[in-house]
Amino acid sequence: MAIRYTALFVLFASGSLAAYIFKGKFSRAVAAEEEIIRLIDHIRNKIMYFSEPIEDIYSSFECDVLSETGFTETAFEHGWESAVDLLKNNSVITEGFADSIREFGEKLGSLFTEEEINNCNYYISRGTEQLEKDKLELPKKSKLYSTFSIAGSLLIAVMLF
Repeated sequence: MAIRYTALFVLFASGSLAAYIFKGKFSRAVAAEEEIIRLIDHIRNKIMYFSEPIEDIYSSFECDVLSETGFTETAFEHGWESAVDLLKNNSVITEGFADSIREFGEKLGSLFTEEEINNCNYYISRGTEQLEKDKLELPKKSKLYSTFSIAGSLLIAVMLF
């Protein structure tokens, strides 16, 4: 009988742990999205006030979240779209956010200063809109995964006993 209760406890604990992991994944996605918007703002400010080349702008931006994922190095070496795809494929950012900012790097460095600033403003607003949607979805998704994890654990427990 003690083994059954132990197994039941382990099932519920693993279900709760799975829900916690999924919630952390979505929280990290929101943090990474906020940092990408901050990077675009940084690029806009450097272009607006200092007219710095893109290479210098990327190297002057510091962010642990994006550095750990390799975003800044990939953006500098292989282009913005490759860096966004890297984050999307590694599930660091949501697909909707990736779609909203993917084209940003296409024209980066090839426009006049005022056009560059307008381009940055446009993608900051698009990214911010998607970020707000993702922030609203975060509690819903974490509750959904929590419910599924615990319900799955309960279903397995019922099947075992």
